[in-house]
Amino acid sequence: MSRTCEHCGEEITFRHIDGRVVPIHQHGHCVGQSLFSEESIRKAIPTKCPRCSESCFLVRHNGGSVWLDELGHPWPKHPCMIESEESAKERIVICVKPTLAPPPSALPVTKKTKVCPHCETTVRANRLRKHLRRCPKRVLAQNRSTLNRPVLIVEDVTGRKRALSNEDLCRFQMSEFSVRHDNTTEVLRGVALPELLRKLARPVGLQPDNAASLCLIAESATGRKVLFSWAEVDSLFSDRDGYIVPNDNDPDLSRFAAPRLVIPFDKNPSRWLNYVTHLKVQRI
Repeated sequence: MSRTCEHCGEEITFRHIDGRVVPIHQHGHCVGQSLFSEESIRKAIPTKCPRCSESCFLVRHNGGSVWLDELGHPWPKHPCMIESEESAKERIVICVKPTLAPPPSALPVTKKTKVCPHCETTVRANRLRKHLRRCPKRVLAQNRSTLNRPVLIVEDVTGRKRALSNEDLCRFQMSEFSVRHDNTTEVLRGVALPELLRKLARPVGLQPDNAASLCLIAESATGRKVLFSWAEVDSLFSDRDGYIVPNDNDPDLSRFAAPRLVIPFDKNPSRWLNYVTHLKVQRI
């Protein structure tokens, strides 16, 4: 269906767009009607071009503005402003020209790694802290200055104390003995308790009559204590020896752990102590 426009006299056609009839000109718009609203034309500002100083009009319409030579069809734009608009478009195109980056899937995936400063093992960066907590060489590095720290204190009846490390205990004469516990037989190496007390804590000029008033108290790191009569730990009274066994479960960490007290002739290992830290001779 076509008709003639009553404003410009050109032929127009009608189309149904979004449920309504819309007249459409062949040239795109009606040349007989104004491109701007009546209020915009009424408020048009007659002025001079800031570049060429020629007379023109500044029309504000629909949130923007345009410079026109004349008010009316065909609404000619001022040439100076046409050039400035084209140059501005070129600058905008140059400035906002996007640089295509490769998609994330195309980039190579690199995992950050770090080297342990103690054992020189390469681990992932997010797992270094966990590795340091388990690194055995880190423990040795932190405690290198205390490798020979005392693990056992022997105190005689006068209160004189001797501090011994596991290395010091190994300098004594070591004896092998076997113990049976939980239906298994185990062979251990240790220092005989009478030998240790004879050199470090035996009272000078001890007589058999006075020995009955002495006792030995062994204390572990957990606070557990065991009492022995002097006749049980002195070779003058008994041939059955208890033993101080240095801790040698881990060759690197053995110097940090206290020794064990083992009494092989006991039927029940209730007087055995792990991590013995103190041997004290006391008068009853």
